[in-house]
Amino acid sequence: MAAILCKSISQLLQGTCDAVGTILTIPCRACGLATDQITNLCRSPFCFYLSVAMGLNIPPLVFTTQSLMYLQDVKQGGGAVNEGCEGSMNWMYMYALLCSVNIMAAIYISNKISHGNFSSNDDDGLVQAEAGNTGTANDTTTKNKSFLESMIENAMRKEGQHSSKFTTGTYYNRSKMSNVQHTLCYDPLVAIYIIVGIGYMIWLSVGVGKMGECGMGNVDSSLSNSIICGFAFITCGGMAFCCSLCCLVR
Repeated sequence: MAAILCKSISQLLQGTCDAVGTILTIPCRACGLATDQITNLCRSPFCFYLSVAMGLNIPPLVFTTQSLMYLQDVKQGGGAVNEGCEGSMNWMYMYALLCSVNIMAAIYISNKISHGNFSSNDDDGLVQAEAGNTGTANDTTTKNKSFLESMIENAMRKEGQHSSKFTTGTYYNRSKMSNVQHTLCYDPLVAIYIIVGIGYMIWLSVGVGKMGECGMGNVDSSLSNSIICGFAFITCGGMAFCCSLCCLVR
């Protein structure tokens, strides 16, 4: 009886300690996972694009916060805030949200292109090894290849970048450019982001019409700087993305 009681208490204490240990190590595991992801992104060819995207989308978040704090101080001091300032702030709130979406999309697209894994069911030109084939890629079959994908695959084979050995029923990754094509053309989240991007450009145009409406230097300056960052992101971000693609396929 005493042995059973001691064993039960021991198991209870052990389970409690395991649970506490798991809970206490969650922050460390999350930090390690985040560090690994950041390291992978920094080592990827899209590090330049990510730097441009974050460098031009984070400042508007700071400008919005500064303007909000400034208007709160004005209100607390008994000052009046006109409708122009309210309209400018509403524009900046929405723009800050769009900038956050830009940052998340840049991270998602970069990670998807650099480290994306796709199943054989995707309509993406994956190549499947035929049953029992242990020879070269010349005996493999393709699925719904476009002319461009065929050209890319042939070029990659000539450069020796495809594996020359396959196992039954396994799949090997598409070429890098085909990976880009799949992400930009077939990924549903990227399709949504393209629509958001159109709205982003329209919202920038709306912001140009609101420049100077507030009449308060701090808010007007923040709005103008945010618009400058927005147009700079459209220009420099596009060029940085093209440069990252060139580095990817080099």
